[in-house]
Amino acid sequence: LLAIAHREWPGRAVGTLTVFAEPGAAARLILAPLKGQLRGETVYLDPYTGQALAPLQGGEFFETAENLHRWLLLPREPGRMATGVLALALLVLALSGLYVRWPRQWRDARAWFAIAPGLKGRALLSRWHVVLGTCALPLYLVFVATGLYWSFDVVRERADAWLGSAPRVAAKPGKAERSAPPADADIAA
Repeated sequence: LLAIAHREWPGRAVGTLTVFAEPGAAARLILAPLKGQLRGETVYLDPYTGQALAPLQGGEFFETAENLHRWLLLPREPGRMATGVLALALLVLALSGLYVRWPRQWRDARAWFAIAPGLKGRALLSRWHVVLGTCALPLYLVFVATGLYWSFDVVRERADAWLGSAPRVAAKPGKAERSAPPADADIAA
């Protein structure tokens, strides 16, 4: 597959070639990015013939949706920072709303979630706002946690260490690690 990739795209370096264990699953070839590009082109190859397959239908939509969700359609690094700052702003908004909303009888569930039947007009709307905001608070905190985790390496490293995961070591550019196959693996030529 590598030889075919070098023949089909002369002068382009191969960034990644992924071959899947399932029989017939297309191999994914990611070409190294050209000068000025952030990502290289992704091409799917027939695993038996090496022929380039038709591009995925809807691939551009999902890439745009991912870029909007993760980086707000900004370049990757500024988008990560913007997402992290917005996650911090949501944390301040959620905690300040909780502080303002905190009832005197905080152990009573009715103080948190009850809507009095006699309320009308602005009082009713205000009470709905308070109750729905209280219900949304756990979701906001999950959004904040995931936004901070994916935006800031310091947060991710500390969270991984706290959860007992091994620290990640950044690979040196241009040096690909190769893992040896298991000793008992059958390798067909």
